[in-house]
Amino acid sequence: MQTINPIRSITRGLSVLQTPSRLPQGTIARYGYGFPFQVSSTTAAIFANIHCKMARTEDFELGTDVVLFDDLRHLTADRVIPVSRNHEEYNPAAKEMGTMSKQCLVGGFVPLGAKRPDGSPHPHAGTGFGWGMALSYAVDDGDLSKPYPGNFREEKTHIYYELYQFAFDGEKFTVPAVEKLGVNDLLPGQFVYNSPMRTAIADGDDLLSAGVVGAPGSTVQDIMRGEISKCGIFRWRKGENGWRAVEYIPVVEDMMSFEPTLVRDTDGSLLFTVRPAYESPEKRSILVWRSKDGGKSWEKIIHAKNIRFQSPITLNTAADGTPYIVCNHLLSALMDYEEGFMDGSARTTCREMLAVWALNPTRDALHSPHIASFPRYEYGPPPTYSTYSVVNEGDAGQMNKGRDWTSDHPTAMTLRLSDGRWHHLLCYRVLAQAEVQGPIPPTPYSGLHVEEVFSVGEVKPEWNF
Repeated sequence: MQTINPIRSITRGLSVLQTPSRLPQGTIARYGYGFPFQVSSTTAAIFANIHCKMARTEDFELGTDVVLFDDLRHLTADRVIPVSRNHEEYNPAAKEMGTMSKQCLVGGFVPLGAKRPDGSPHPHAGTGFGWGMALSYAVDDGDLSKPYPGNFREEKTHIYYELYQFAFDGEKFTVPAVEKLGVNDLLPGQFVYNSPMRTAIADGDDLLSAGVVGAPGSTVQDIMRGEISKCGIFRWRKGENGWRAVEYIPVVEDMMSFEPTLVRDTDGSLLFTVRPAYESPEKRSILVWRSKDGGKSWEKIIHAKNIRFQSPITLNTAADGTPYIVCNHLLSALMDYEEGFMDGSARTTCREMLAVWALNPTRDALHSPHIASFPRYEYGPPPTYSTYSVVNEGDAGQMNKGRDWTSDHPTAMTLRLSDGRWHHLLCYRVLAQAEVQGPIPPTPYSGLHVEEVFSVGEVKPEWNF
């Protein structure tokens, strides 16, 4: 029996965060993807990634801002707290100076004024954490004819994590402490490979987030080779020295995967998804696991094949608690593209159509998708490498001709704002593909896009206030 799709609609053009401040003179950058979270009963925030433009390298990130807001009409880059920025330091592996490129922070926060389910005050209200990878690049960005130019590889790899402690007192969002931790130090006893694609959820007085760990004996070189191991859950606990990862709970150990997300369903069950590795036969599948016993055991409940492009995928819960998947719809069967179909080859990225699939009430199938973003139809054709004639055609052909828009890295959360209402906000980045892999200026539409998702059921608050 077919049921009503619980996702009713998604806004268009609600807000776009674009130009960061407090960057080195001459730097051209735009906000990219972002992770929303609650900081008080009336205020929310976004960990906003900063992506460098006109860089002669691919995926060169510049750090993270925290964007505070309490009203969707004022969701702008005005209330910004710069948190992390790139810096130069000696790379001991390469034996030369390098630029530490700061990936976007993601973490968790217990909002000010939050209460436990029994109504007592949450002991850690107004505090949280964020962590992200710092990756050494050559000071000279490199040569675009090479994959990931400027990125120190193999024996020259230099990587560590930064762990930030956060606090909010109702007026100021502050950073009480920052630590530099090796890949073996963030979670004792585990080699941490990769961060999650969504902020943490509550579990008693603790916070739970998804994460990726490597096999015993893994090295930092394995990260750069893409030798990914298993995905699971990190338990975070606050102590005298702030929030720390204290436990790893395995979930997906039988396939190579990364960029996982974790949410809680309306019945208290945990739901989990991953981005299958590029080499995985499931690289175009949507996969969802469920645990009804707090993570002790897991069952696969969704396995939808050949439906998504191999790009970031997240699992979220709408304002009424409905779990949904958001990722790039595979366009092969939908659109003829010049000589052939858009099939995910090197000719096209297929990250153009961002779609939302709600899980059905029995959590064993997906509803038909809503289209959240399709820039080609909203903005027209994107600029390409040839538009600017700044890259040798042979070099560009080694990577991508930049013929497409990119609408990707989606993540969402239900947030309570100053109007006393709960709003489910979906964040994703939009840019021309040529911006990712070439010295191309940003388009008028490039930035961190924020939309509101409306569902049909009664609101189920993320936090108790």
